[in-house]
Amino acid sequence: MKDKDLFISQVAAEYSNAKHEPKHPSYKAFCRETVSQFRGLVNSGWKFSRSENEPYDSSDNMFRDMANKKVKIFSGGKLTSDNPLNTYHLIVSPERKWWTANEMFRAVHDILGHYPNRSPYETFEDELAAYKEHKKWYSPEALPALYGETVGQLCVYYHTGDFVKVQENKIIEVRL
Repeated sequence: MKDKDLFISQVAAEYSNAKHEPKHPSYKAFCRETVSQFRGLVNSGWKFSRSENEPYDSSDNMFRDMANKKVKIFSGGKLTSDNPLNTYHLIVSPERKWWTANEMFRAVHDILGHYPNRSPYETFEDELAAYKEHKKWYSPEALPALYGETVGQLCVYYHTGDFVKVQENKIIEVRL
């Protein structure tokens, strides 16, 4: 990326200043498509488990689990009560479990974004590569929400050194 620092600061500022829009049509499409992706992975034999702490100390360890069609998902973080990613969905698999759309998104992003090209999560560039890979699975309607959830929050992290405190639904200009 030509001017990474400028891109990060501009997107972080836009994300930080954007209003919370949980009813934006992009979030409805994003959640619907995320649930569908998750169900598809379950139906193809993927196994998921939750962890209240960061489950992996490196991308390599996550990729090792993924080679066996399993992945652990971080279930922490704070979402607004009206956040559509905070809704639960029953996933019918060998064990019937309820998953939030946010947990499902973390799983599908790791598998469909990071895993195909083995893009680690440790660098900004590799997180962007994972976003670019994962966006292939979403409709144009869902892309603004995907962009805010991935690139917007990523830029806030790299600009401030801290994760978004409370996850809101923000629609910002899609630049990638």
